[in-house]
Amino acid sequence: MPPRRYAGHVYTPAMLRRLAQRLNKPEYFFRPAQLLKRLSRPRWLNGTAERELLLPWGLKLRVHPRENIGLSVLHLGIYDLVVTETLHRLIDPGEHVADVGANLGYMTSLMARRVGRHGRVVSFEPHPLLFTRLQENIARWRDVPDLGTVTPVRAAVADRVAEGQLVVPAGFESNNGLSFVATDAVADARERIRIQLTTLDAHFSDAPAPAVVKIDTEGNEASVFAGADRLLTSEQGIRDIVFEDHGAYPTPAMRRVEERGYTLFQLRKEFTGPGLADARQALPEGMWEPTSYLATRDATRARLRLSVSGWKCLRG
Repeated sequence: MPPRRYAGHVYTPAMLRRLAQRLNKPEYFFRPAQLLKRLSRPRWLNGTAERELLLPWGLKLRVHPRENIGLSVLHLGIYDLVVTETLHRLIDPGEHVADVGANLGYMTSLMARRVGRHGRVVSFEPHPLLFTRLQENIARWRDVPDLGTVTPVRAAVADRVAEGQLVVPAGFESNNGLSFVATDAVADARERIRIQLTTLDAHFSDAPAPAVVKIDTEGNEASVFAGADRLLTSEQGIRDIVFEDHGAYPTPAMRRVEERGYTLFQLRKEFTGPGLADARQALPEGMWEPTSYLATRDATRARLRLSVSGWKCLRG
């Protein structure tokens, strides 16, 4: 497509795509009160101390406005809309689910609401500061009725049960999700924290398998899957996996789940709702939001659940 001229300015196709992505804010269109709240909020409030914010599904979350999750919830009322919506639609009441890389508990809160009083959420977070904040947020929900049981686990999920090290890179203060499990290939002098490693197979050896698992481990996804081979191959194993992966298809994580019989989709944020794309498709040019995928044993169910227009998570 050739460049186009609007109001005397020339816009290239790449510029128009980036503009369309920035205007793709269903968080405001479907919740206009959130836009009014942002426009009326004094700018000096954005960088102040920790605040307790109310999420659309009725649970409170204590966040810091300078961090990526806190800033997003403060401005948009929600964080990572397409992953939030996907989990909202895939989780059924009474199910057992897992949040791998729980951070301060945003996705955990949604999962606890969706599984209801007879369900269970296991939340893994290895960073000591984030784990404390996760525990504190879980405590805020203790008296909320019809909420699932939430069990926080201070460990990183990997391919073995052992001690390990967590690398905390520069920029962690503004994005608490950047830390990752150290490997032999990591040899720089960044801060490291001694942590416990576990596997999904080991943790759920004497418990029902989680039906849905969310994974955000900053490049450690293949290791997580390597430690979950029993759960990935069992008929009573994991049904749906929502995971972040910044690599181009096929990454080691993508290959492993496909080899275990899962159908892989790329999650897309469309204005009218979540979209399922072929995982082999190239990522949209200029995309700046996290790239996430759905691996599912029941593709028909996933397509049906995610085909309905709208954003249910914005309504609670």
